[in-house]
Amino acid sequence: MKNTTIPASIFFSFFLMLSCHSGAAEAEKIGVVMECESISRLITDTGIISKALGMKVETSRIETMLDNMSASAGRTGISSNKPFRIFVVTETGDNDPAQAGTEQPDKPVVLVFPLTDNGDTYLKSVGSSYEKKEKAGILTHFSGPAEQCVARESDFYVGIADNQAVTGTDAAKVELVLAHILPGKPVPGSVPGTLKIFVDVAAIMPSVEKALKNSTETMKQAFNSPAATNTPMTNPGQILMAESELFLAIMKQLKTCSYGIGVKDNAIEINSLVAPVAGGQLEAITRTLVPPSGKYTCALSPDAFISTSGNGMNVCDIFIEPYCKMMDTMFDAADPDGKFKTKMRDTIISMKGAFSGEYSIGVIPGASTKDMALVEVIGVNDAAKFRKNILDALNTMKDMYSTSMPLMSMTFEKTRTSGGVEVIPYTCSVNQPAGSPPQASPLMNLGKNYRAEMACVDNAFIYTMGGGTAVMDKVIERLKTAGNKAEPSKAFATLFPTPPDRMISTYSIELGRLIKAFMASLPNSEQMIQMIPDSRSGVAGYSVLRGNDIAGVTRIGFEEIECIRSSLMPLGLMMMTSTGGTPGAQANTPRGSPESKCIRNLRMLGDAKEQCALEKNLKDGDTVEPSALTQYLLRGKMPVCPEGGTYTLNPIGKTPTCSIPAHKLKN
Repeated sequence: MKNTTIPASIFFSFFLMLSCHSGAAEAEKIGVVMECESISRLITDTGIISKALGMKVETSRIETMLDNMSASAGRTGISSNKPFRIFVVTETGDNDPAQAGTEQPDKPVVLVFPLTDNGDTYLKSVGSSYEKKEKAGILTHFSGPAEQCVARESDFYVGIADNQAVTGTDAAKVELVLAHILPGKPVPGSVPGTLKIFVDVAAIMPSVEKALKNSTETMKQAFNSPAATNTPMTNPGQILMAESELFLAIMKQLKTCSYGIGVKDNAIEINSLVAPVAGGQLEAITRTLVPPSGKYTCALSPDAFISTSGNGMNVCDIFIEPYCKMMDTMFDAADPDGKFKTKMRDTIISMKGAFSGEYSIGVIPGASTKDMALVEVIGVNDAAKFRKNILDALNTMKDMYSTSMPLMSMTFEKTRTSGGVEVIPYTCSVNQPAGSPPQASPLMNLGKNYRAEMACVDNAFIYTMGGGTAVMDKVIERLKTAGNKAEPSKAFATLFPTPPDRMISTYSIELGRLIKAFMASLPNSEQMIQMIPDSRSGVAGYSVLRGNDIAGVTRIGFEEIECIRSSLMPLGLMMMTSTGGTPGAQANTPRGSPESKCIRNLRMLGDAKEQCALEKNLKDGDTVEPSALTQYLLRGKMPVCPEGGTYTLNPIGKTPTCSIPAHKLKN
């Protein structure tokens, strides 16, 4: 590809939320910088990722499309092998009150293109499509279309520096960016990646606050409309406002954030660098962070589906008060008198300073193949006090359920002992109306009826949900005997064979294996599971300290992407089957009957045909042989009708059929 660019209009909508409004702003700052390493590298990575997603993208067509876009915009002389950047300039001062109600949307985007020369080719090409106006200081002013070309923008300014073209519709903003990129000025953000984004949090805060406020007001008004006035629940606008305040409280602890995404070692890699505000509460905590001992990590089994562990749980202290305010709003509908809300607030506030820092949280297999469990191990400074706080919170919820939420119930069971440790079990249930159908999978009932346990080992608070008593027993045993040597998960070991020293947190997610475990809890799932390839990777990451900043790396393995992609069709089919009977069967077809089993076989064959058509680019009307489907079927064999019928595959686009008329799969 020779020269290319992307019209500015593509990016304007992306940064609409960050747009400030005109007025007497006191100052302008660069709020966001996006950088692409190069068009060539972007196209290469796009091709790699598209292949992993099962999409066929011809990179040559992308190059041709971008060349045509560049030519249609009348701009050449832009290099495809150097970084190009997008700057968003935000106004950080207050608007002039006299201008209230007359504000006009600003255009904060400034584009920076790498050039093939000192700018002569680029300026000449622009001049052939736009009328060159007067020289505006160090900028060249272009306006209106030349007769031979219809303009894409009506008025814009161009500055040339260090073989780069800086262009935008606001001269002051262009000059600000131009000064920023002059030789000797550092480029914000220092993370690797083909695509990068740097955010100056303080600079964008006024725009973010205004956007959240507008969204909140819009939602409030919609909920207060005549059609919604009788809805017995808290106004969603109020909930959004409370959640926004918690979100803003987090953002105000941050100075800058940088992110980068690219391809590395058969995985998508995402890098991050978060800098806390100097002298702020978050920075005070990061200064004291040290790598975790590993003791709590050992509490999780190595075969966990999801696991995260590290140091820094005490950061919750910073956000307890805005969290309480959010919870107050959540309680409004169920607790109009505020009786339980006050109790819960007092309990949560009393937890400030409770966390020592270390933690380990995960989802692990349960006692059977049809079960799984959530496990949390949290380091606390005073285990007895923390346990009392948790029990107080649960009792408050229990009282509120019995008083105001009759469909909910909580029951404390008799305490038991495991390894010399007292264990407190309880159950929480959603009482379904009479006649509600039972769920086909125990896991699908977990959110409606679950059993949890809590215990303390030294200064570790343990909470488990699901999986049976054996889960808590095993966690207690590991905490007492495992020591501090933690074994990394398979996903983490695969994606990071040589991890760095002094990691303050790690995490891994084996979503493909989790999906298979969920499907195994559904009836008649064996053949569907066989259609999903195994994944030796997953999603994994870690964080380390870089001074007082927190640097993180996340990798998403291509094998995991393929596993998840392949699971979507069979998972959807299994969910349909478990919640509403066999798809395509008649409403009165009994489960487990020969007819139902045959229809399920026809559905399997139909899914195998679809998968084959996708991978081999077959179109409607194409024929497919049975031998082409065996790789998508259980044990590589064609299913057999339980009543001796004969299956006909039929061409792509038509459903398979059985020679027995009653065994019919609907289109």
